[in-house]
Amino acid sequence: MRIVYDEENQTQGKSSSRLVRMISLIFKWGSTGLFLGLAAFLIYLYVTADPPNYCAEQKRFFSDSEYLHKKLEGLMKSGKMKLGPSDTSVEAYLANHPDCCGVERIQRDFFATVINSSPIRVYVSYEMSEEKFNRERSIDETYYVDIQDMSSCGKYGEWAGTTEKPPESKKVSPSKQ
Repeated sequence: MRIVYDEENQTQGKSSSRLVRMISLIFKWGSTGLFLGLAAFLIYLYVTADPPNYCAEQKRFFSDSEYLHKKLEGLMKSGKMKLGPSDTSVEAYLANHPDCCGVERIQRDFFATVINSSPIRVYVSYEMSEEKFNRERSIDETYYVDIQDMSSCGKYGEWAGTTEKPPESKKVSPSKQ
């Protein structure tokens, strides 16, 4: 009896044996192999993620003043803020009320980096307009603190707010009442 080797079948035999070996390794390693594969995938995502606070849509970083400008512009248009005669623009408002606002860039943990989530929190403290004051029904709290989370591209996210008493520098002294 004579054995004939077919090169095509020989190649298929080798590749099928590799597949069998790979499958047997997966079963051999079991959950450890699955865990290592998942860990490697998460590390890959972490390494290839955009830097914190980077706007991939516009391919740039936003400055704190851009976030403040967007939030203040919206508040000024909404009629919620009590605006003085010189508060005609966002720049003028910031010049007249230098301590009104702040931006906090939230530090990301590993998983927030992997899913590219790092909110920017914008704080604005302002004196309420008459309409907003009447709606809030606050007795001596005439100021409002608006806390807005934004994406790295300036899109609005979570929002919160509360009334507060006027800051010490804005209170009227008893002798002037």
